[in-house]
Amino acid sequence: MLLLAERLMVELQDLISFTDIENLLFNSEFPEDFDLSTLKSELGVTKYRGHVNFFYGVIVEEKLQYIVEQEIEKRYYSNGIGDINNPSNKTFQKLYKATFDNLYIKFCIDTSVTKTKMFYFNDYIKFTYWLFKYRINISDGAKIASDTKKALKHITIKPQSCFAPVLFQLG
Repeated sequence: MLLLAERLMVELQDLISFTDIENLLFNSEFPEDFDLSTLKSELGVTKYRGHVNFFYGVIVEEKLQYIVEQEIEKRYYSNGIGDINNPSNKTFQKLYKATFDNLYIKFCIDTSVTKTKMFYFNDYIKFTYWLFKYRINISDGAKIASDTKKALKHITIKPQSCFAPVLFQLG
């Protein structure tokens, strides 16, 4: 949704303040006078569903990865082991039962993405969403619910955030 917003901002820059444009693109916050309760009807069901999927499939998944990595590091330090080699790989093992490299190869095969050394932002978003779907397929329902709840507890959403309707069930 923000990519679409970015494209629209170029066309509408004379009608929208620079601050509002900056807040939307960099903070994911709508202008204060925007009525968030209308977001679902403004976007339509299909695009709103995509918005919700992005929130859970990318934003929540990123947060979950971060939290699990912190938990792993904390366990290592509390056990007196100290520095951990490649905490991200241990995180991927715990969440997805595979290493980053193996998951990235699977992602490239599943999505017909060419494996490159350069990892662009759009590829990162696609990969993160793919990881979310992969985790859903390999985990049981209780684990998925528990992990989602864990991540949501650590996400702070401001009232005008474009993700507020997802969490607060407006509209």
